[in-house]
Amino acid sequence: MLLIDQYENRVRFIEENYELSQSKAAAWVRKEDKRRRNLYQKFGKTDYDDPFLYHLVINMGRFDMQQACRLVLRLLEDDQV
Repeated sequence: MLLIDQYENRVRFIEENYELSQSKAAAWVRKEDKRRRNLYQKFGKTDYDDPFLYHLVINMGRFDMQQACRLVLRLLEDDQV
């Protein structure tokens, strides 16, 4: 599963949920993006944001965390999954 959102929204989420300043939250997001990019390159993947690498991609710009969790739970409860 991949959760995506615009950079600014991701920084704001980290600020609010981890009580960091905007500059520290921005640094954290950049560091995690770089870590994820490096990890995928080790596995020979060139673009970790490629939706075809995931079973599910959720645009967090359209859902809050509770809605996304409910969506995943509904999918898991569905016999078709």
